[in-house]
Amino acid sequence: MYQLTILFDSADVSLLVQGGFKVVLRKSTADQDPANVIWLASGPVPQSVVQWGSDYGLYASRSTLDQGNIITKNASVGTAYPRQSYVFGSAFTFSGPQSDPTLQQGEYKITNNYTADPWVVFGMTQEIIVDGQTRTGHPLNGQIALTRMIAIFKPLEKITIYLSDQAADGMVTAKVGQATVVQGIPTTLTYSAGMSDIAVRYDRSLGGFVVQSSA
Repeated sequence: MYQLTILFDSADVSLLVQGGFKVVLRKSTADQDPANVIWLASGPVPQSVVQWGSDYGLYASRSTLDQGNIITKNASVGTAYPRQSYVFGSAFTFSGPQSDPTLQQGEYKITNNYTADPWVVFGMTQEIIVDGQTRTGHPLNGQIALTRMIAIFKPLEKITIYLSDQAADGMVTAKVGQATVVQGIPTTLTYSAGMSDIAVRYDRSLGGFVVQSSA
């Protein structure tokens, strides 16, 4: 289990709530760093603890990847398995998994055999525990695949955290720092087997988060 503790001074919480800001978490994948979908957006509080594991799911969506859209999952696999291949078929459902020796460790594969529409958005999901409350199936990325195309995803234990005044769970978002919304300075946190617990504190003088401790 990985853990991120997010700390704020009470005075900063009041200012940020008045400004309509949320704490944004975005994960990274091998081809998107950070990913293009907000994994978690939550209101600032003096202390919040976010936890997640190593299990991932898959989703398919008819949502577009226009900035500001919220991903709607039209089909999903609750728990997907790495180095396995899934087929998305004519009933707008997933089938599989099947072992795929061409995949590397940590990779997930989807073959789009759906023909009724010219494209489908695919991505990964992951459960999050926020202050003891479980939130299931949060999208963390999105990729368009045309009919007969293959999508391969490899999630990374790398988190980008910042503040934004336009954020929601599952929202397709702009690049970090793009001046279409008001954003704080992003901080990147890299987890590993030897570093699974990180605490950060918001520093108003910097406009972002600084690492308090890691273990």
